[in-house]
Amino acid sequence: MARQLRGIVAHSLAVIVRQGGGGALVAGQEPRAAGQVLQTFAGTSRSALADMRGLVGVLRDPAGGSGGEPGGSSGAEPVAAPQPGLADLPRLVTGVRDTGVDAELTASGAPFAIGAATELAVYRLAQEGLTNAVKHAGPRAHVAVALVWQPQELTVEVVDDGGGSMPAPPVPGAGAGLQGLRDRIAAVGGTFSATPRELGFAVRARFPRAAGPA
Repeated sequence: MARQLRGIVAHSLAVIVRQGGGGALVAGQEPRAAGQVLQTFAGTSRSALADMRGLVGVLRDPAGGSGGEPGGSSGAEPVAAPQPGLADLPRLVTGVRDTGVDAELTASGAPFAIGAATELAVYRLAQEGLTNAVKHAGPRAHVAVALVWQPQELTVEVVDDGGGSMPAPPVPGAGAGLQGLRDRIAAVGGTFSATPRELGFAVRARFPRAAGPA
């Protein structure tokens, strides 16, 4: 849960900080553009709050812990926390694109069912790669999220170009996020790699197709 919260907060704050830097420059000259920045702030904040509320909701009962006998439990089952998956990737990429980063999402091949845990691992991989690109890849970065469906596996990669002019940089502060990704992906039977490129950085994962129905 701590790793999930870290991913949500780190991604949302990276988007807000980047938008805030650009908004401060244009506020005096283009009020309309400043309004768009504020809309992005609001949308990103609402999305982060919804994700966090869903995540921590599993710790609470439907009555918010206020029902039942004094000092006791209401007896209700915990609220299931809805988790993001493949269907949420376009929204994730659009939010990053709104900060000025040239972000794109592509998919190729024939999709197959991979299960909720693997979908969440794919989403977190994309989130971590996009967050690092926003924070470290420079103001003119291009970052691509690609899903490649093959008969027996799904390959997912997030690759940025370092803004087109930066050598492969270290990723300060990203160690915990990358290790959390490695653990999450291994838990669903996948393999993970994170590698500097001549320009930019890449994170990749491979998820084998389940032997039976997902």
